[in-house]
Amino acid sequence: MIYPTRMAVLAAAIGVPVTLLVAMLFPATWYAGLGWPLAVLTLVVADAVLGRAQASAVLALPRSTAVGVALSVPIEIGIAARRAVSAAQVALAPDPLLAFADAAPLDVALAAGRGAGTIAMTPLRRGTARFGTIWVRWAGPLGLAWRQARIDGDRSLPILPDIEAVRRQGAQLFQRHAVQGLLAQSDRGDGTDFDALVEFRSGVDRRAIDWKQSARHRKLYAKEYRTERNSQIVFAIDSGRQMSEPVGGIPRLDRAVSAALLTGWLALKIGDRVALHAFDLAPAYR
Repeated sequence: MIYPTRMAVLAAAIGVPVTLLVAMLFPATWYAGLGWPLAVLTLVVADAVLGRAQASAVLALPRSTAVGVALSVPIEIGIAARRAVSAAQVALAPDPLLAFADAAPLDVALAAGRGAGTIAMTPLRRGTARFGTIWVRWAGPLGLAWRQARIDGDRSLPILPDIEAVRRQGAQLFQRHAVQGLLAQSDRGDGTDFDALVEFRSGVDRRAIDWKQSARHRKLYAKEYRTERNSQIVFAIDSGRQMSEPVGGIPRLDRAVSAALLTGWLALKIGDRVALHAFDLAPAYR
């Protein structure tokens, strides 16, 4: 595709008053005023011919990315022309799963016909983003005509939930359970299942004292609880249309998925069983 640059449009616009002035002063030779726009048109055509070249573009996509995490994709540009091209512009086809940081084309400086740049984008939703078309354009040596090349491809980028935040937050929650040296630690206050009634001793939580039994035996007794294990936890996630509303740039559904991943990871760490159920209209009971 070939079309004029802004410089060519301005040059043609400057010649309009000159053409009108010649037509008013010399009515018999009014056609002489057309010399300016014809000269600009000739230069544009000549610039387009001189700027003829072959363009190539290669995207270096990662294997996958996380939703809501900013991503910089490197791109390499190559323009093979008789006359050296010093700069080019690159644009990608839009995708509903991605938000580009800059709507304007990316400017890439070229050296010996090759150059590289990075395109900043942010995944908005989970799924598979498609990179099917890349547009590359460059100006001729006179700067009056753009030549644009369309490069078709079939590249895809899987967008997955953000598990890095799950690992980081999960590690922070388990820091209080870390073993320091060789000293044993007792988890006081954990669990809700009653196990036994024991005499109160130093280190037992005072909230566990059973005052009725203590009054009956005239000695302090405390309830001892055991931590639940092997519990069945089911995450029911609403996947209806209202969950597609963004919260902080990320849909509610993805927020729910991230919360379920974090909670499920913690549950599996302490020995519980985890199941997942997704519904749209209403949960299905069996």
